[in-house]
Amino acid sequence: MEKNIKNPPKIAQSLLSVCANRDETSAIMGDLEEEYFFIAKSRGVWRARLWYCTLILISVPSFLTHFIYWRFIMFSNYMKIALRNIGRHPSYSVINIAGLAIGLT
Repeated sequence: MEKNIKNPPKIAQSLLSVCANRDETSAIMGDLEEEYFFIAKSRGVWRARLWYCTLILISVPSFLTHFIYWRFIMFSNYMKIALRNIGRHPSYSVINIAGLAIGLT
């Protein structure tokens, strides 16, 4: 890395780390940094920073859609399991729900 090439924008990196999946964040950031340094060396730092910020801003809606979609899927699976257990063990479920209601009041 040359001394005159700066690091990618910190704001864009923090936005990516907040929005991306925790398991994939380091891999995505590493790939983007490699491409950033290549563009900075060949076309200039300003274009590389513009490319980096644009790419992250384009990616944020898909990350958020992915996040919301899988949370909804997990919630619906939890509801299915809860309703199946209530159907299989109705007396145990009534005792648990009544205890929960009494405890909350």
